[in-house]
Amino acid sequence: MTDKTLVEHLGVVLADTYVTMLQTQCVHWNIEGSDFFSIHNMTQKQYEEMFEAIDEIAERIRALGFPAPCGIKTYQTLATVKEFEATMLSTKTACQH
Repeated sequence: MTDKTLVEHLGVVLADTYVTMLQTQCVHWNIEGSDFFSIHNMTQKQYEEMFEAIDEIAERIRALGFPAPCGIKTYQTLATVKEFEATMLSTKTACQH
């Protein structure tokens, strides 16, 4: 695999991780219900870890001599993970899916 091909794949991983991090923050901010505190704390830990992973992926791309993809529009184009729309999430509803 060439460096360019590797970087293209890493760009998708970067975009997918970024979208997943944002979705995790959405849950973190909007979850409500009896399990609020456990889910709130769990999702905070998850999005903080994903943020660190995003930085590592971008730095790996840079180390290979390519610019790291940036920007919401770019990530929307590259990502295979699709966003969900939710404003308020209930732990009761979330556990049923």
